[in-house]
Amino acid sequence: GLLVPTTTRSGNLKSLMASPSLKNSGFETTSNFFELLLSFKIDSILSPVPNGTVDLVTIILYELIFLEKIRYEFYGSQSYIGVKKNIILKWIRRIELLKQKKNTEVKDIFYVSITKYFLDLFEGKQKIDKKSIESIVTKENQEEFFTELEKLPHFINSQELFLKKSLKLLRLIYP
Repeated sequence: GLLVPTTTRSGNLKSLMASPSLKNSGFETTSNFFELLLSFKIDSILSPVPNGTVDLVTIILYELIFLEKIRYEFYGSQSYIGVKKNIILKWIRRIELLKQKKNTEVKDIFYVSITKYFLDLFEGKQKIDKKSIESIVTKENQEEFFTELEKLPHFINSQELFLKKSLKLLRLIYP
């Protein structure tokens, strides 16, 4: 059937087919992130949580949000040189600000390492800052962490698979 435009409150007509480029950009899928996260069995994602602390759950959720932002910024900027340049500058500033902190936390090291990794991917290099990562991942988990991190960019186009890989990475940091 025909798709009839709807009338907005201001009286303007709005097409039901509007912004196909936005739909194809990957940005539309970011709103599905929390829905997707909830579709997983929460206990299988976040438990066992050592000592039952809520702090660890909160940290993991914030790091998942961070990884999702990296995913959609990287994916969504591929076709737009100006956007890509702005995101690169934003990521460089993020690294500089985190490096200025006096007390470095595991999450800060993780943010800097992942941001550097994706900055290198923008330049066509797949380089991992192993020294930083080694300080936040146990020796037993390091090899698996590096292997999983190298696979992560292959799932940029799939929010669900990227989320699953991200969870696996975080479980290696917080066993």
